[in-house]
Amino acid sequence: MTNDKRIAETREKLRNALTELLLTEPMESISIRMITDKAGVNRSTFYAHYTCQRDLIDEMEEELLSHLPVFSSSAHDDIAKTFTAFMSYVKEKRDIVKILMTEGVDNSFGERLIKIVMDRYEEFSPFEDEELSRMNYVFCINGIVGLVRDWINSGCSCPVEKMAGFSIEMAFRASGIDRMIRKKR
Repeated sequence: MTNDKRIAETREKLRNALTELLLTEPMESISIRMITDKAGVNRSTFYAHYTCQRDLIDEMEEELLSHLPVFSSSAHDDIAKTFTAFMSYVKEKRDIVKILMTEGVDNSFGERLIKIVMDRYEEFSPFEDEELSRMNYVFCINGIVGLVRDWINSGCSCPVEKMAGFSIEMAFRASGIDRMIRKKR
């Protein structure tokens, strides 16, 4: 086994251990020892990769944020296909997503998410006014986050395609993007 593969596997074990612990324990009560015991590694191995528990959370946040969809066009079908792929990823990583989207860790993830979405999708905003644009994104993102939380809490019982389609439809309606797209046709 190569060193890189071993490092990746160790990091994955540590992330999985912290995820499992966070499903039942608040962040402030989870020690490095608890994480390493659950992961089956020693403390020195943990410290070879991370300095504290927060480093693991940051890594999980970065991984999730790196999977945010990038839309190459404003065509509804392209957006739906891209967002459906993202929702499949969310379903696969639902425990991590659940943890990051609750206030159990901290609220920095929500703020980072809003900023990234605003920066990435600025061209889709129907508002010239920066403040209105931000309020629109906050409204839409919090709506989608609420839907995703409910979906995860219900065991992801709604099919991915249906969940993604409904999320897009509601975000488009709320923001007025659906009217912009219809005008372009």
